[in-house]
Amino acid sequence: MQITIESEPKPAEMSLIIKGLTAYNASRANGETANYLFISVRSVRSEGESIKGGAVAASYLGWT
Repeated sequence: MQITIESEPKPAEMSLIIKGLTAYNASRANGETANYLFISVRSVRSEGESIKGGAVAASYLGWT
């Protein structure tokens, strides 16, 4: 086995890990799914809006 840290992971590999973690968590939480919070930093200009950064958080089982 090898552990790697990647600054530019492949989307398909990220999806594989996220699906596995989601399935595992749901199996341990009686099928409960996460409540997500998305925070974004946006640039709003006359040309249009664009996301410059952000954060994603998740809580389970009523934890906030």
